[in-house]
Amino acid sequence: MAYKPGRKNVDIYAKYDRKRQQKAENRSNIKLFGYRSGKSYKIIIATFYYLLAIAFVLYSVIGETIHFKFEAVDYVLMVSRYIFITIMALSPALFLSDFKYIEKIPFFNKKNAFDNVKGFILVFMICTFMYQMDIYVMTDTWKNSRDAYEATLEKEFAKKNQELMKQIESNNATTKVNKETVNKNK
Repeated sequence: MAYKPGRKNVDIYAKYDRKRQQKAENRSNIKLFGYRSGKSYKIIIATFYYLLAIAFVLYSVIGETIHFKFEAVDYVLMVSRYIFITIMALSPALFLSDFKYIEKIPFFNKKNAFDNVKGFILVFMICTFMYQMDIYVMTDTWKNSRDAYEATLEKEFAKKNQELMKQIESNNATTKVNKETVNKNK
């Protein structure tokens, strides 16, 4: 910067630097974890994970509403339970993205991997605890329907397992017969 008498030290390039910085900020508008860098393999993996997590939660809710019986309070508890499951499943998107609320969340406000791991462990523990508490508080109607559904699943599994074992035994018996006939022909 050239010295001019009577003029304060002013950076004449500051406005251009600000414009350059604003352009750089505008390019990185995508703040979601997995999409920030713009690399296609990261985007594919992140999209697959997010879709899989959302599908898991939706299919779990649908399956539970189809196979279990509920009272009014059970619906509220089910919504609460699946909120915690969703938080746990989508925690990378919620806590590793570059949104402004991240700066106010302990363990995630620093860009430190060790603090992030501690934060994920804490989130996992809290969500698991709340999930288990919701199950513990469910009504007897829900618990009995859950137990009955598990019993039917166990019976179906045992029946399919027996059928499979019979098929394996019959295949082994035919294999023995085939080996004996081969040995006799030699």
